[in-house]
Amino acid sequence: NVRRTAIIRECLNRDKRAMPMVFAARCWAKRRRLHINGLNSFALTILVLHFLQTQALQSEKHDKESSIVPLPLAAFFEFYGRATLQQLAHSVGLTQTDCELPVPGATPLRIVDPVDGDDNPARSITPSALRRLRREMLRAHLMLAGDRDFDAVCSAPSRKLLCDQASLHRYGSICFGGHS
Repeated sequence: NVRRTAIIRECLNRDKRAMPMVFAARCWAKRRRLHINGLNSFALTILVLHFLQTQALQSEKHDKESSIVPLPLAAFFEFYGRATLQQLAHSVGLTQTDCELPVPGATPLRIVDPVDGDDNPARSITPSALRRLRREMLRAHLMLAGDRDFDAVCSAPSRKLLCDQASLHRYGSICFGGHS
């Protein structure tokens, strides 16, 4: 859809962090094999744009002569890894009342298409895929917060659940693998 592309392009051009963050998030999702579970590039782009539009992030100082723009990747991963279901109705260009949660039994994640409010690019994400996505986002956040490089964050997925003592201490009883 030409209109959808124009809206997304406009949003990406408003913030110089947006395009590099979208590319980083897409690379991460592909290498962690998250796209298999219904998380497509369009849905991921909307998540990045929503994060950048709604989070009051301190703009880190950087050299204006440099082409390097600091990206709040750790904050992005933490936000979605720890988000409640009420926070998981996302849109670009729509108000929160336009992004009501889906009815029980429907898809666990609603990402509103900025052109077609009835379309949900995340409609194929299952509850188990959402749990895995959130677990992967918490993993990425913890690794970036621990000064791991982006290649390590994107390394091949393991079968370990994010239920270790350090994570439980830091995030309370959040555990997405059926354990608490």
